Amino acid sequence: MLSETEEGEVFEEWVGKRQFLALRFCHGRLNGSAFNNLAGALHTDRVACTLSVGREVKMEIPVKMDGREPAGIVLDPVANRLYVGMGDVVNGVSVVKVANLNKRAIVAEWSTAGGPQPHVAGLDAEHHRLFMGSRLGGGHNIDPGKLVIMDTDTGKVIETLDAVGGGDEIFYDAPTKRTYFSGSTGSLDVFHEDHPNHFVPLGQVPTGAIAKSGIWIPELKRYYATVPKHLIELMPVKQYGVHDWITEEAHMMVFEELPYVGFLRRRIVTSASPKMGDAEE
Repeated sequence: MLSETEEGEVFEEWVGKRQFLALRFCHGRLNGSAFNNLAGALHTDRVACTLSVGREVKMEIPVKMDGREPAGIVLDPVANRLYVGMGDVVNGVSVVKVANLNKRAIVAEWSTAGGPQPHVAGLDAEHHRLFMGSRLGGGHNIDPGKLVIMDTDTGKVIETLDAVGGGDEIFYDAPTKRTYFSGSTGSLDVFHEDHPNHFVPLGQVPTGAIAKSGIWIPELKRYYATVPKHLIELMPVKQYGVHDWITEEAHMMVFEELPYVGFLRRRIVTSASPKMGDAEE
């Protein structure tokens, strides 16, 4: 036993290679203070993973890290590491923290020089390339943002490219060597890996206002972007005047990959019709 709390006793346990603290309840019921007391036994307020069975709750020992704004995170299954982009800016620089999953510790910090405030991450594991999408200015509406390409063997920045602002999603498609990068400033950027040390922009496709969330489905060769309901201010004209607005309903946009310069074809799915829509461009 490590310590006692008002709810019960705290023990250290191992489940395979995973280390847990276990709180066994002597009386009462599971409540918020149980988690607080368990976290206090670790001297941390961050719960990495919890399991609850009957009158016992377990908390996996978290990986401790300095900093206030962990954001973009991606798993490297080959190296068994996690790369965590930190939104903190110290002396004009942000970093990627490298967590070794075997040691359960931060083993390195890499500067994202030229692309501070990384918010989203992606990975080309085969060529050891890490992608960090930076939100310059820390907001959703600052355009452009940055795409930072890093070498996961050395931690060095390979390239820093202008990209969509308010970055929120990055997907790498290995068969086509394309990187899809979406953000809330209204577009989806597509880059091609000509060489692991050289990436080129293929183009920028309009999506919609605040359409930051999306997903690339490699089996379908399609990118799905969701556009929330929002207002659009009309240009002032004689018959309407200033500050006239229209409402655009929430909808989904579906982009199909094409193998030539016009690399994506767009379909629109509205919230009112969940099937693939009639509008095609």
